[in-house]
Amino acid sequence: MSIFTDIKYLNLASSHLQSFKKKGEHLWNFRCPICGDSQKNKAKARGYVYRKQNALFYKCHNCGDGRSVSNLVKFLSVDIHKQYVLEVYKDGENRYTKPKEKPKYEFRRPSFKKKHQIKLPNIRSLPVEHYAKQYVLNRKVPLNFHSLLYYTDDFKQWVNSIVEGTKYELQEKDSRLVIPFFDKKGNLIGAQGRALDQSELKYITIKISEDFKKIFGLDRVDINKHVYVVEGPIDSMFLDNCIAMAGSDISDLSFIKDKVIVYDNEPRNNEIVKKLEKQIIQNNSVCIWPSNLKFKDINDIIISGIKKEKIKSIIDENTFKGPVATLKLNSWRKI
Repeated sequence: MSIFTDIKYLNLASSHLQSFKKKGEHLWNFRCPICGDSQKNKAKARGYVYRKQNALFYKCHNCGDGRSVSNLVKFLSVDIHKQYVLEVYKDGENRYTKPKEKPKYEFRRPSFKKKHQIKLPNIRSLPVEHYAKQYVLNRKVPLNFHSLLYYTDDFKQWVNSIVEGTKYELQEKDSRLVIPFFDKKGNLIGAQGRALDQSELKYITIKISEDFKKIFGLDRVDINKHVYVVEGPIDSMFLDNCIAMAGSDISDLSFIKDKVIVYDNEPRNNEIVKKLEKQIIQNNSVCIWPSNLKFKDINDIIISGIKKEKIKSIIDENTFKGPVATLKLNSWRKI
């Protein structure tokens, strides 16, 4: 497989991509063709193609979809993908067959430092007038989480200091709220940088390897109890025994037996509707929000003044599975 082949067919399929533009040597940006990106702001483009070793991969920072460029091209145009496959076979680059001689890579596994070595000011330590602290206060994040959230005025510099052996294409002097991800033992295994301005890239998730599952809250959750699974880390801070998927796949949570999946309250979002359908088919419990609830997510409900105990009650009363969940979903969806 050659990166030049990936680039060639990405460009050939680019006519099917809205707002397609090259942002760097091996970085392209466009509106996500999977979820359609923002339905309110047509200027938003949160789909990215980037280089990893000798190939290109796709990632959407809105719906979390990730795939190879080959599968992206296949989604966009079956005809172009057929040409792609023929060229791969012609050049003897068939990615689906094992090479006779396994290529040798000199690869040093990236590693994160321990939890207590995050050398950034936490939100609790910032003065009340600091705009990062104001952001957290305005979101009504519980005080006990203020010491677990951090601020950096240069996210790229911080990433380069904390991640060894990995190169990320990031903007200079990009100030962000840093949301760390820990494993069950409290070791730092990843981090999410949340933009504090109107950046096109609202969230940037940094991980140490492809084995890292983007699950927030592993260091706090008790899997022997009922677990709430929400989409975003901040939403998870308002429910007890709650974790966030943060772009991970539900299959990564197979080790949690007693759980309910709580997606955002977006009945017109095709991607969320599809995810709910998939979870119902897999016999998982899901929350289907009541139709009279007008808020998009848990944080919006909190900001409106509704207490977390009431939110838990709403979720519990609207948790379904099986045929009943399908009926409720069909009543809730607007597409």
